[in-house]
Amino acid sequence: MNKIALALAALLPLGAAAQVSPYAPGMSLEDGGVTYFLPKTYIEVRFDLERETYEPGEFSQYAQSELGITNKGDRPTERWRITRCTVDAAGVPDKDKAFFIKYKPKYTAPLVTLTDDGIIRGINVELEDIEEEAFTPTVRSDKAGRIEAYMTEEMLMASSTARKAKLVAREIFEIRESRNLLLRGEAETMPGDNESLKLIMAKLDEQEKALLAPFVGTTTVTTKQVVLHVNPAAGEDGAVIRRFSERFGLVDSDDLSGDPIYIHVKDLETVPVDPLLGNTVNNRNDKVEGVVYNVPGKAEVSVMLGGKPLAEATLPVTQFGGTEVLGDVLFNKNSTIRIEFDPVSGAVVHIER
Repeated sequence: MNKIALALAALLPLGAAAQVSPYAPGMSLEDGGVTYFLPKTYIEVRFDLERETYEPGEFSQYAQSELGITNKGDRPTERWRITRCTVDAAGVPDKDKAFFIKYKPKYTAPLVTLTDDGIIRGINVELEDIEEEAFTPTVRSDKAGRIEAYMTEEMLMASSTARKAKLVAREIFEIRESRNLLLRGEAETMPGDNESLKLIMAKLDEQEKALLAPFVGTTTVTTKQVVLHVNPAAGEDGAVIRRFSERFGLVDSDDLSGDPIYIHVKDLETVPVDPLLGNTVNNRNDKVEGVVYNVPGKAEVSVMLGGKPLAEATLPVTQFGGTEVLGDVLFNKNSTIRIEFDPVSGAVVHIER
């Protein structure tokens, strides 16, 4: 949250008003005031992706014949999938909607709070910083311990891979037999208590997992997030924003190795478009008495892959709306107004006298 504006307003003498006019680069702040931006909307599309890789083990081709199990094959594979997709509105400073609030005598100096990039956030109210939930990539693997730690001399000295696989498989069956005898209480030497039994069972499980690894291979799953920003007012309706391939994951929109991902943005036409920055300002000699804010429109947004929706939402879009003014009478010395604005849409969230 930008505290500079708050400090500036606090140092000004009481009795200033909000005379607002379109901001021009280089406008002086010597007379006291603050420049702020209204936001414009970008559609934020988030893809949570999962990448699964498989590395075959040394004995992968003998899994069926020696152990009667089916693995994922004897060749490395890689597969991607989209686990989650969301759409939301994101606000960025609109360079065409920059204003300068000039404080003047006989009015109360409003304490103006801005976001770090200059979007108006509140007047006469201090707000908590907005913290986004951070995405944390993860890595999961079923990789077992080194098999050499559990191999006998006969296994290590085997003359061929097929012979070694047969000996390892035999050891796996013996481990399973020992575990079954312990569970039934029929082992020649039984542990003296339950804790000792648990330790022995855990050790047998660890040994079996290590010996099984060369037959079943290793699977590793990693996650990542990709965030895209789409301008809804730049002809993006029906545009291909990316492509997706199970083999390569999320690829560029012109990479034909993947299937197209489309975005559709439908203006619901909820607000008559009559922007303040048009003739309304010019008719008032380019000056407006008050604080300018957005009245955003609404849009139906959907992200599609293969004819099916990945995400759908109804979102506020400033480019499909207009602007209005809070009259400066709200800021005279007889009135104390607290106002909170939405930094994403620029709309008024709350007003309190």
